[in-house]
Amino acid sequence: MLRVVFFTTAVVLSVSTPAFACAAAGSQTPPPEIVSRYQNALKNAPTPDERAELARAFAVSLTDRDRLALARALASGTRQDDAVFGAGLLVDRGLLTEAAPVYARFVTDGGDMTAHFWKWMHGEDPKTAPRAYIAIARALLARIDTLTGERRRAAEAFLLDAGYGPRIETYSRKAVEAKLSALEREIK
Repeated sequence: MLRVVFFTTAVVLSVSTPAFACAAAGSQTPPPEIVSRYQNALKNAPTPDERAELARAFAVSLTDRDRLALARALASGTRQDDAVFGAGLLVDRGLLTEAAPVYARFVTDGGDMTAHFWKWMHGEDPKTAPRAYIAIARALLARIDTLTGERRRAAEAFLLDAGYGPRIETYSRKAVEAKLSALEREIK
């Protein structure tokens, strides 16, 4: 009898696990299903621009909860263009800390942040761009000592840039921290 109770409990828990995960994420649809639908919607896009347009259209068609689940699933994935798209959805929700590591990886892989910052600068909240810069810079600082070669140079170039705050001529953690602290005081 006890064996039957344990078996039944195990079955109920294993069947309920996806539902619990969805509820915890605030999603109506399981994240793997949303990602599968997303990939299916984009599979026939012949160009990167058309892929980006289809991705935006798909995201807009979702409920807020499912869009957030998609954002988090994509941002944690390994395909960079999808991860960056997911991170963009996170920024749209004001979740800069969650998005920052994805953009930091994008920067160290040689990605150009110009279009992202342009969108944020011209969006609803003018403080999104400097806040995103600070979050990405802090994510880069958290791992800069593990970076070498081109990845390290790309991280330093982002941190030294005068896009936000004064340009720093030579990288030093202390100078970058001072720049970020000044920016944080300025945008409050």
